[in-house]
Amino acid sequence: MSKGTHWEWRVFGTLSDSERKRVEKQCSEDVREKILVDEYLWHDECRANVKIRKNKLKIKYLTQSTEDECQLWREDKTSKFTFPLKRAAIERIEKEMGVTAPNAIQFMRASIEGFKAALPLFMPPLRIVAIHKHRFLYAFTHQDIPFHLEIAHLSAPVERWSICIESPDVSMQPTEASLSAFRGARDHLELPPTMKVMGYVEFLTALDKQRSAATK
Repeated sequence: MSKGTHWEWRVFGTLSDSERKRVEKQCSEDVREKILVDEYLWHDECRANVKIRKNKLKIKYLTQSTEDECQLWREDKTSKFTFPLKRAAIERIEKEMGVTAPNAIQFMRASIEGFKAALPLFMPPLRIVAIHKHRFLYAFTHQDIPFHLEIAHLSAPVERWSICIESPDVSMQPTEASLSAFRGARDHLELPPTMKVMGYVEFLTALDKQRSAATK
């Protein structure tokens, strides 16, 4: 998907075969398909997108959110960390997630297994939410501007469909101009109105509420 600074607009819900085909017809025939598991770090007051994918820690930074729920995210090379984690990665987690790492983290950050074992020792404690995805990536062009489109089927911990449109890197463009072009592309797609607008951070919040309600 998009790197650098880019706009995102994502929806979650059910998706019929006819709705999916209608969206896909507007995209290029070239599609990249991947099955993966993203492990999101989480606590109930967290608003940061921090995940482990393929033994790498990735942090996405939300820099702006609009009233119609367009989100401006930043992701670059400095947002990805490999194991063993350096102290700078732990400091980023503390800052972005509003947590304090345990003293033992200096020994437990050497491997991904040790780091995961240390998550309950953070204050507040962190847990992992593993999202299983079958992801399809497409190219979508509107008014000669190339956008990215993702359709993903989530199989666990709940079954959902997700559709996300992302702008190219807008670091060098005025925010209002890039936002206007992004909204035009989003509206042109006419994504299913039955799907609820939210990003992965909000989706994790909804899952946490469901989990809490089920345990009462």
